[in-house]
Amino acid sequence: MYTSIVLVFMVILYFLYTWFHGKANIASIHAMNLDKDKKRWNTLMNYATNAKLSIERWPATYGKDIPYEQFRELGVGHAMIKPNRNDKKKEHLVNLGVVGCFLSTRNLLRHLSNQSFSGSAGHLILDDDAIIPVDFLSQWESIRTRVPSDWDIIYLGIWNITGKDVAPGIKKLRSAKRSDRAPNVGTFAYIVRHGAIQTKILPWLRYMIDAIDEQYVLKFDEWNVYGLKTNIISANTKESSIDEINT
Repeated sequence: MYTSIVLVFMVILYFLYTWFHGKANIASIHAMNLDKDKKRWNTLMNYATNAKLSIERWPATYGKDIPYEQFRELGVGHAMIKPNRNDKKKEHLVNLGVVGCFLSTRNLLRHLSNQSFSGSAGHLILDDDAIIPVDFLSQWESIRTRVPSDWDIIYLGIWNITGKDVAPGIKKLRSAKRSDRAPNVGTFAYIVRHGAIQTKILPWLRYMIDAIDEQYVLKFDEWNVYGLKTNIISANTKESSIDEINT
């Protein structure tokens, strides 16, 4: 009898631990911003003030500032930065904005992995063109309880969402094949679980093989990645970081 009571008590504790330990939360918020993009930062800060959020600025890496000789040691191959793989010619370098975005994200994740947070803590990562609603906190509070407790990444905004419905308004994302309408792209607003950064995400980002959002997508079938069917954070397409990719 005593043993049965203990077992029941332990099961209850386990489910309570799983519920509270796994419940999605936001322990920190960072936004990546180039030093030259002061206007974008000021706009984002206005959104943050209205939504009563504290956002820490992360200095983004400007791809054009990186000497060509450093790309290899940074894990960026020739295919990512110029039209062909001929080292002896001085081709016009391309794709440097995409490279800068990738390196900015990896540097921020490395920084976060060295901070003292519990494994279940969530870090919200934003682009500086994110549009945050005034009622963000109330919207997030209603969403966080519906996200499955095994989450590694939660997208609060994403384009062309594809996946399986797992809860009201929430999909579990998958590594869909590329098409003319690329699925599950955009890294302008997502939460990463602290415990997943060191064990799952950073090892996958050791080498750059694609733009950061598309490199993430390749792991969606292995990681536990969820997205909202209706974005609560969107991107300013008129003043988007996509513009930086093409400059």
